[in-house]
Amino acid sequence: MGLAATCCPSQKLLALTPALPPAAATGSDFFRCHGCLAPGVRLFRNLGFSAMAWCRSFAFLVPLVVCLSALTLTQQDQVDVARAELRGLDVVRPALDWCRPRSSAGSQPRS
Repeated sequence: MGLAATCCPSQKLLALTPALPPAAATGSDFFRCHGCLAPGVRLFRNLGFSAMAWCRSFAFLVPLVVCLSALTLTQQDQVDVARAELRGLDVVRPALDWCRPRSSAGSQPRS
């Protein structure tokens, strides 16, 4: 690994990096650059702009829809709990009215 006599620093850097082996025709280097994302990279290289835009829009909409559905279900659960509490108060209300002290007819409320 010798340095080439060049004046450009980027050429010196390229001279220091080891050369990659030539690409095999069998596809064994399929995951070399992009890893497990290589199928998606190849797919997006072959798609047109409008198809890529639809894919990206769909990718942003999926988490949004999941979060909104979770929020809706949580809110509905809270509404159901509140309705159950109101039904419980309807059952207990006659007992609460019976336990309250009766006010006399001539008494004035305190101010």
